[in-house]
Amino acid sequence: MKLTLRCSVLIDGVADAAKGPCSVHIEGDRILSIDPLPGGPAGGESGEQHSRGDQNGTSSEGGAAVIDLEGYTLLPGLIDCHVHLTSEASPERPPAPPANSSEREYRLLLNVAQNMRKSLQGGVTTVRDLGAPNAVILLLRDLERAGRVTGPRVIASGAGITITGGHGWATGHECDSAVEVRRAARTQLKLGADVLKIMSSGGVFTALSRSSNCQFSVEELHEAVAEAEKMGKRVATHSHSKDAIKSSILAGIHSIEHGIFLDDECISLMLERGTYLVPTLAPHTYIWGNPEIHRIPQVFLDKATVIREPNFQGATKAVKAGVRIAAGTDSGIPFMEHGRVASEVETLHDIGMKPMEALKTATRYASELLQVDQKVGTIEPGKVADIIAVKGDPLADLTALRYPALVIHDGKVAGVEPGLHAPTMPETLILTRRAGWPSWKWSPSGD
Repeated sequence: MKLTLRCSVLIDGVADAAKGPCSVHIEGDRILSIDPLPGGPAGGESGEQHSRGDQNGTSSEGGAAVIDLEGYTLLPGLIDCHVHLTSEASPERPPAPPANSSEREYRLLLNVAQNMRKSLQGGVTTVRDLGAPNAVILLLRDLERAGRVTGPRVIASGAGITITGGHGWATGHECDSAVEVRRAARTQLKLGADVLKIMSSGGVFTALSRSSNCQFSVEELHEAVAEAEKMGKRVATHSHSKDAIKSSILAGIHSIEHGIFLDDECISLMLERGTYLVPTLAPHTYIWGNPEIHRIPQVFLDKATVIREPNFQGATKAVKAGVRIAAGTDSGIPFMEHGRVASEVETLHDIGMKPMEALKTATRYASELLQVDQKVGTIEPGKVADIIAVKGDPLADLTALRYPALVIHDGKVAGVEPGLHAPTMPETLILTRRAGWPSWKWSPSGD
C-alpha cells in the first residue's frame, strides 16, 4: 500500500522544533520521503493535484491514497517502556488462578489481546512488557510480528528474576545466588526474551515485599547484565530503595524502573554511566483522588502512600540534572489502563520538562532505550511508518496526545476516528475519545 499524509505540522522526533506543512510519503511499511507543502495539506500553492472519489472518501495521487490532515499534527507513534499486558488494571487483588493451567493461559491471552488493542487506540505503537508468563507474552509478541493479531510492537522480558518470595515471585524465576541468576538469565534468553527484567528491590503490589529491601548484590545483578550483553540485549530493573538503585547502576543495568528513593549519589552515577530512568509517575495520577481508591487493599495503599512523595521528588531532581528519561506507565497496576502513556508525558512536563523533551521520552528517547531506534521513534525516510495524528498543537497543549485521530502502524492504518477519511482494513480500529483521564497532580508541597 502507498499512503501520503498531508499535515499542517510535523514533529519528527529529531528536530527541537516542529516543522510546517508537509507531505509524508509511505510505501509498504516504510517512510519514503518527507516534502514541504507550502500551500497546506490540500495542495494549494504547491500546485499538487490529486483526484477524489474512492470508496473510502480518500483522494489519490500517483497510486497513493492521500489522507488530508489539515489542522492536525503528525508525530512518531508513541512508545510505552513499562507495561504489563497480562494485567487488567483492576484495583482488587486478582483471584486465585484456575487450577487448570490451560484455562489460566487462555484468560491471560484474552487480556493481552484486549490490552494490545487499547494500546493502539491510545496511539501507542510500541510497548516494552516487563513481567508476564513466558508462554503468553512471547506468543502474543510473535503473533503480532507475524501480523496475525492487532496490536503494538511488543518488546518482552517474559518472566522476571527475583529472590525467593521477592517482588513478583508468582510469575518469576526465584534466585538466591549469582549462579541461579545466571541460569535464569540464560533461560529467558533461550526462550527469546528481548530484554531481561530483574527485581533489585521489593515493591508495592507483592504483599510481603517491602520497597526498602535490596534483593540482590552488585555481583548477582551483574550476572544478568553479562548474559544479556553477550546477546546484544539489555536489562531493566524494578528498583525502589536507594541501595538497590545504586547496586543496579554499579552492576551496569541499563534502565532503572521507578527509582523511587533516588538520591544525589545515584543521580551522579546515572549521569556518569548513561543509565536511563523510567520513573512511572502516571500511576499516581490515577490512584490519588480516584473515587474508587477504597477498592485497593489497604496493605497496598499504605505502601503506595510511602513511595509517592519520594517518587516525584527523585524524578524531579533527575530531570533537572539531565538524567536520560524514557516514558513508562506500569500499565496493568490498579487504575492504570493501557494506552495512556500521554499521562506520563504530561506528568513529566509538570515536573519540569519542556513539552518537546517530554514528547521525546515517549518517542525518540524511548526507542533508543528499547534498541529499536533504527526502525521507529522518529519520522525519517527509511524508518518504519509508525505515525500518529492529533488535532491541534501538542507542544501548546500536551493533552492533545490523549486523542489520536489517526494511527499508522507498520505502514497500515491501524486506527482512525470517525469522519477522517482513510483507507481502512477489517482490523482497523475505530478511535473514539477515551474518558477517565486523571485530574490529580503532584505539587512539591504535597497538596
